[in-house]
Amino acid sequence: MRILAFDTSMAACSVAVQGNNEILAQEFQEMARGQSEHLVPMIKRVVSRAGLGFPDLDGIAVTVGPGAFTGVRIGLSTARALALAANKPLLGLTSLETLAAGVGASEQKNASILAMIDSKRGDVFTQAFSTDLFPLGEPAALSPDQVMTHWGDLTPAPVVVCGDTSSDVLQRIQADPSKNVSRSAVIFPAAVTVARLAAERGLPGAGEIPLGPLYLRPPDVNLKEGAGWLRPIG
Repeated sequence: MRILAFDTSMAACSVAVQGNNEILAQEFQEMARGQSEHLVPMIKRVVSRAGLGFPDLDGIAVTVGPGAFTGVRIGLSTARALALAANKPLLGLTSLETLAAGVGASEQKNASILAMIDSKRGDVFTQAFSTDLFPLGEPAALSPDQVMTHWGDLTPAPVVVCGDTSSDVLQRIQADPSKNVSRSAVIFPAAVTVARLAAERGLPGAGEIPLGPLYLRPPDVNLKEGAGWLRPIG
């Protein structure tokens, strides 16, 4: 199965093509902004380096959030446009489950995983996962002091934290004496992980694209009443 996968939900742009259970090509760049200019050229380069054309792809996978409001929209709109133009199946994965699935076995060591994304507005987007990556609850937007109150009873020690959470938030979590908390090297959702998860789960049928963004808080600038900022794409 040949899958094009990408992510622009955080301060990075990541693209990968997987075929026959191996990554054929990938590219990753950290960037606080500019994904709209870089994503499509990056996709073209990665697909070309994989030795494929767009008609050769079996499907597309993309992260749907939570994360940066603009970045999520860029990724989703690009994925939808490509899928519709090429009549390819499209699968959406959350940024949090992609972060959690990116934690390697050597880091996890039978620990629960706490995926966190800094909203840059005083709270974090977070979700906890069991050792086998089963979600222990729905994604939530929480203040740093609420994180372990919310997830503590569901995450027996040890706990591995992944994502771009700040050192201050990490220290508050580590202050819980009942937990053995460590930090993963996984900071951003990786397109290679998106591709792997898509291959494991399977793609929907071509033309089935009811995909919308996952937002856990409103944008920093609200549109006028009736503009519908929370309408899913499509």
